[in-house]
Amino acid sequence: TILSRRSVSFRSLSARAWAAARVAARRLRSFLRSASRASRIVWSPLCASTGGAVATVYLLATLAMAFTAWSYAEMSRVVPHAGSVFAYASEGLGRPAGFLAGWLAMLDYLLIPSVAYLFTGIAMHALVPSVPAWVFTVAAFVVTTALNLAGVAVAARVGFAVLVAEIVVLAVFVVAAVVVALIVLVASIVIPLAKLV
Repeated sequence: TILSRRSVSFRSLSARAWAAARVAARRLRSFLRSASRASRIVWSPLCASTGGAVATVYLLATLAMAFTAWSYAEMSRVVPHAGSVFAYASEGLGRPAGFLAGWLAMLDYLLIPSVAYLFTGIAMHALVPSVPAWVFTVAAFVVTTALNLAGVAVAARVGFAVLVAEIVVLAVFVVAAVVVALIVLVASIVIPLAKLV
């Protein structure tokens, strides 16, 4: 392996591990932004048709993605050169497998955003039925393209702002759920007592 060919210090290994973790975190954050849009569209109908088993599928998928992220971190430590999936597959399985893995990764980079744009259009059309879904799909594409053309720093700031907004919405949802649960709990105690009086 590459590690046995040269001497590696603990400091260089930990720097590579942190770099790999940062890359994995960026990829996971990017995936979560796309997946959160898609999950809102599919969650309700799937929950209704499967009796709530969708949560188990999401937990298993999260576990699989965690192992994938861990694998990426380990592979980037062992194969520390550019190429990502291509480099890892080439090193471990040979150049033909690396070639195939590289092309499949490129297809993934092309198709996943397309699905995210489509789901964005469908979800926004459900919220605003008077506007066709294709308008929202095109708008999502134009905004994303503009952010990419504006540069990494601008895209990172916007991504962080979106993340903060998502956390705020989640916090509001959790607080509202706790309030509703408390109201239901109090009502379930007070209403029977009021009938006794």
